[in-house]
Amino acid sequence: MKLTDLIYEKMKKSPYLRDSDKDLYLAVCSELNPSALYKPFHKVMFDLKSYGLPSIETVTRLRRKVQAEHPEVRPSDQVAEWRAAKEEMARQGIYA
Repeated sequence: MKLTDLIYEKMKKSPYLRDSDKDLYLAVCSELNPSALYKPFHKVMFDLKSYGLPSIETVTRLRRKVQAEHPEVRPSDQVAEWRAAKEEMARQGIYA
């Protein structure tokens, strides 16, 4: 299964994953390599490739793509507004 498809399926099944990249990333990692969850965090994060795991940036980018293409898995209105405000601040060079 492609990573994009996995992300779509996870968000479709569990609506709370649409609002949190951290929770989505954990769900994706637990699907791709459940045993990695029991390894020391620093070992996994410094060697994602050998564990067969994507970076959190990849999951975030694909989440945005999936949500743009599939309205049924869009985030809650509150989170969508917050993300839009953060994106606008970043465009203006304001980092909070």
